[in-house]
Amino acid sequence: MPYARPLSYPARLVVVALVALTLVPTACAGPEKTKRDKKVERYGGPVVDLRAAYDPNDEESFLKNAANPRIVKVAALVIAPAGIANARALNDRVLDLQRREAKVLACVSVHPYDGPAALEEIDRSAAAGARLLALDGAAQRFDLADPRVLDVVTRAGDRGMMVLVESGSIGDLGAFGRIVELASRAPRTRIVVGHMALTRFLDTAVISSLRRRPGWADNLFLDLSALPTLFARSPIVEDLQWVIRLFPDRVLFGSDYPHDSTAQALDATELLGLTEGEQSLIEYANAAKLLGL
Repeated sequence: MPYARPLSYPARLVVVALVALTLVPTACAGPEKTKRDKKVERYGGPVVDLRAAYDPNDEESFLKNAANPRIVKVAALVIAPAGIANARALNDRVLDLQRREAKVLACVSVHPYDGPAALEEIDRSAAAGARLLALDGAAQRFDLADPRVLDVVTRAGDRGMMVLVESGSIGDLGAFGRIVELASRAPRTRIVVGHMALTRFLDTAVISSLRRRPGWADNLFLDLSALPTLFARSPIVEDLQWVIRLFPDRVLFGSDYPHDSTAQALDATELLGLTEGEQSLIEYANAAKLLGL
């Protein structure tokens, strides 16, 4: 039987908290939960779209979506295949787009298994103005627990970059716990949990417990993309609302373009029943603070 590495303390804390959530369903369904407002004012101000996939072969459509007058910044996200030459070529395209388009934030990518070359590419991209790095364990076929992933995440943080880590892939719905572990090992790197763990968004409620410990989870943020469209008209929309209200200062808007346009994602976000102030935090203020806008 292969040796099973024992869980670290942060990972054990996540497991305990998640078990507690499953044993106490009233946390999401009891009278303490805030009911949806019958009428919610829509926030109509500026928007930072932190997740829009960029296809170099369809740049025209990307820019058409980015032309939405409410968008002040949009993160053009790419996911690098293995092979450092492939990563460099893809990153050059999105960095060039950032230079040409004032609204665009280049969200570059590397493959952690490219080792030292991946670290050098992070340095190069940061020097060229990249402030975001995207990783997707399922799409790029790497293990989030691999030491090379920690090296990449740490180097990105050292270069002042935020790291967007996919956690909503159908191929890896259990990624959230490993991302929390990664964040604990790279405390200087701001990590954004992609899609808020998607169908397992209730798992992210553990962040409220972690934050009670000084210095814990201070670098963890949640990307709301895809969830409003998926759950806004569902029976569990109030559960999503409840989780968001545990830490509204940690939730960031993303359209998940091209699956949804920014306008469609904003319409769906309004249907979550959040207040105008909460919408303004999620759609603009939180990201603006992180990015220094």
